[in-house]
Formats: sequence, structure tokens, C-alpha cells
Amino acid sequence: MSYLELSYTSYVWLKAVHLIFVVLWLSFLSPILLNSGKEFQSNHVKFLGLSHLSLIAAIASGLLLLLNDTAIFEGWMHAKLSLVLGVLIVQAVIAKRWSISNNSKVFLGSVLTYVPFVLFVGIVVCVVVRPF
Repeated sequence: MSYLELSYTSYVWLKAVHLIFVVLWLSFLSPILLNSGKEFQSNHVKFLGLSHLSLIAAIASGLLLLLNDTAIFEGWMHAKLSLVLGVLIVQAVIAKRWSISNNSKVFLGSVLTYVPFVLFVGIVVCVVVRPF
């Protein structure tokens, strides 16, 4: 049962917009995770803000796609949404650490640095392979 009836052309364009904003979200999140030098300190707010804007657009377009599809009832979508929730939690932790310390010596930890990338790989596998 689909709650939103989009034409095929509209659906494909919405899917493209969703993918673009997901890629932008990861690309703006990457410098925050991988850089902690003094030269990066002045730009971290810009990257975090752009990451949040891309995140909002990706979630909005993803919700519209979800309303148009019956995939919500499939296992791969449950796995994908769980992985997306994991990335959201990691981004919230990162944003909180930046706002509390507000300096260039923020220790994100080596594990936390690579968690979003591993989760994004899992998301891509869920969407393309649909293992469940």
C-alpha cells in the first residue's frame, strides 16, 4: 500500500535528489571526522552546518520515497533504517563533542571516526542487494 502516488518520472527524480543529498551528507561529514588540526577549527562549524542541511534534505526526500513505496514492510528497509539511525546517532555525538569542547583537540576516537563509513557501506548493500 502506497500513501503517495508519484509518476515514474517524478519517482526517479526524487530518488536522484535523495542520492545526491546522501552523498553530500557523507562528504560534509567526512572532513569533520578525519580532521582535527588547528587550520580546520575555523571551518568545522561550516562543515557541520552543511552536513545538517544535507541530512535534513536526505531525510525529507527519503520519507517521500518511503511514502511512495511498499518497501517499509520488507526486511532490507528495516535494516537500512536501523543503519541510518546509527549514522544519525554518531553525527549527534560528533556535534555534541564539537559544541562542548570548541577547540581543535577534540578526540573522536579511532573507532568513532570510521563508524559512519561502515554504516554507509551497510546501507548501500541493503539497498542494492536487498538481502532480507
